[in-house]
Amino acid sequence: MFYPAKEDSMPPGLLNSCDVPRSIFWISTQSRQGIINLAPYSFSSAVAYKPPQVMFAVTGLRKNRQEADTLANIRETREFVVNFPPYAFRNEMNQTCASVAPEVDEMALAGLEPAASVLVNPPGVRASPIRLECRLYRIFELLGDHNTMVVGEVLGMHIEDHVLSNGEVDWLKYRPIARMGRSDGYTVVNTLFSMHRPE
Repeated sequence: MFYPAKEDSMPPGLLNSCDVPRSIFWISTQSRQGIINLAPYSFSSAVAYKPPQVMFAVTGLRKNRQEADTLANIRETREFVVNFPPYAFRNEMNQTCASVAPEVDEMALAGLEPAASVLVNPPGVRASPIRLECRLYRIFELLGDHNTMVVGEVLGMHIEDHVLSNGEVDWLKYRPIARMGRSDGYTVVNTLFSMHRPE
């Protein structure tokens, strides 16, 4: 089956059903008024080593026809924290998908405890074993209506000792969840294998 991408024959969500699994950036921001916003994004990735940089994409508008609070806060403050949801907090992460008013603190709504950041104002999620404090590098407007990519520089990383083995992140201790295609599809890291790159 071949689907021309510019025609309506391509089923919605087909692309993200192919690009799996995708890491979930559970992004916390803070408005200038001090209101915390927390939301998961799965069009996301680390994109550079030196300096370390990450990206995530925001697609579409919210039900109130406004852009996502995450994006609005980053435009204003130029700061955000990337948290990574472990399997044990999958339900809390899912709760922060809800469309709520900008004055609602999603971290409090999901019963999550904030963790103070060192170099940026937005707090991280204490339940997240890994947190990246980020400063906005650039916002790119993508093709189409209301498709936006945010690139940030990682200023510092918090990694909890209990997910480390020999100084490296142990994915089986951490058990990160990831997005599959479709709105209800997720997976969790329970197994792994290693392959050495050829010389």
